[in-house]
Amino acid sequence: MHKNIIMTAVAFSLLVSAPLAMASNIAAGLQPDDAQRLGTFASLTDSQYDSGEPAPAAEHYQLFKNIRGAFSRQTVALNDVKSADKNLWNRLPMEKSVTRIQGTGKRQIAVFSDPNCSYCKRVEAELAKIKNLTVHTFIFPFLSASSRDKASDVLCAPDPSAAWGDWMLQGKSPARNPLCSSRLQELLDLGRSFDIRGTPVLIFDDGTRISGYAPAAAIEQKLH
Repeated sequence: MHKNIIMTAVAFSLLVSAPLAMASNIAAGLQPDDAQRLGTFASLTDSQYDSGEPAPAAEHYQLFKNIRGAFSRQTVALNDVKSADKNLWNRLPMEKSVTRIQGTGKRQIAVFSDPNCSYCKRVEAELAKIKNLTVHTFIFPFLSASSRDKASDVLCAPDPSAAWGDWMLQGKSPARNPLCSSRLQELLDLGRSFDIRGTPVLIFDDGTRISGYAPAAAIEQKLH
């Protein structure tokens, strides 16, 4: 059934809200999948909301924002929100990722990951269990200078995908290459442009995301 979502938006500009923050604000009133999708929609439309609840009309939701008493209202179809999700996946510059193909690689996932993040290493181990998967890793070394050094060494390795796997799964450090230029700032800027504020973040090809650790079974349920 076609769902509409009644969204209340302010008539002046707002700071961009992170999808997770927005989802957290409205989670009590919305289904989890819709909360996550609306969080993505909020980030793409530069809006943030205070709360959410089912609307009186069936198959509708109301989202509320109150700043200085100034409101305007618009209706957005959930299908449009799903399209925004899909556009999120399509905007990922896969050529900047470290790509690993498992089996046929017919299913895809993108991961933002820091080389010194313990939960990222756990997620890598879970992803390695999944058959027929292409993993696009966007290295996001935000935790420390050590993270940036490790990221640079991985990206400058002859085979970055193998170097990444060796480090994340086996603890084998990549060879140091201080003379290599590895576009770290570009990758940090990329993560911030997608509102990545922590790692790991898994993005699926429908544009939905999981932030934090997830076991292989939970990840596989969301793959297409």
